[in-house]
Order: sequence, then structure tokens, then C-alpha cells
Amino acid sequence: SAPWAARSRPTRNSAQCRGAAGSFFRKKSLAFYTRAHYNGVMEFLKIAAMPEGVVIPPEEAFGEERRVQSGSVRACGNALLIRSGGRYKRFASEAEYIRIAEGTGYFKWKRGEVPFAAGDTFAAVGVDEYDFYGEGVFLVLKKETA
Repeated sequence: SAPWAARSRPTRNSAQCRGAAGSFFRKKSLAFYTRAHYNGVMEFLKIAAMPEGVVIPPEEAFGEERRVQSGSVRACGNALLIRSGGRYKRFASEAEYIRIAEGTGYFKWKRGEVPFAAGDTFAAVGVDEYDFYGEGVFLVLKKETA
């Protein structure tokens, strides 16, 4: 089993990517994140686990690897699987979840630095951009935009 898929609901067909992140924020979470974004809230929070109902696609559902910066990115709908060789700059969506599958390091963003280690999960809200410093594998689930 892939380390980023821990505690996620399995998907069952080739349409795993389409809408995989569609229900990825619970209604309560979506309302909070949307309200927070429009009220100018900027947060980078460590959370205990992915919220219930978050659908994480299996590794085989991700597309071709694309070389970027010091690593690679594979996409599946609103999910990104990032393998970083040391530093990776991410231009974020208005709200997204980040799961650290492998590695250690820290995020650097407008308001400081946040350490991470394998198994950690974060919610980023209203964060325009941030950097991963450290080698590892990161799963990013972006909130769908209309």
C-alpha cells in the first residue's frame, strides 16, 4: 500500500481521477475554507489526519511523470504527487491538503517556517506560495475551483 494512501477511502474504477478531489473537503470544511479565504485568512496548519470523505487516488491512477525543478510531478485530477530532490516551490490553490509520504524538512512560506516529517498532514488556506525544503514525496490535494 502506498504511504500517501493511508486511511483513505479506496476508489474502484478507471475514473479514479475524475472528481477524486471533488468531495475532498467535507461540506463543513469547504464552507470554513471558502469563508477563510475570502476573509483574507492565511493559515498553514498541521492536522491530525485527512478529514473523513477525502478521496485519495491510488498511485497507478496518476499520469506521466513531469520533470520540474529538482524533482518530478504526477497529476490525477486535483491531486499532485510531488517527488522533491531538495527544494520545490509550490504556487498553491486557495485551499489544499498536503500529506508527507516520505522525507523530512520544512515548509517556508510568507509567515515563517513549518517543520514536517513522513506521516504529517497539513491544511494550507490562503497561502499563495510555499516551498518544500527537504527530499521527499508529497501528496497535494487541491480544492476544486469553479
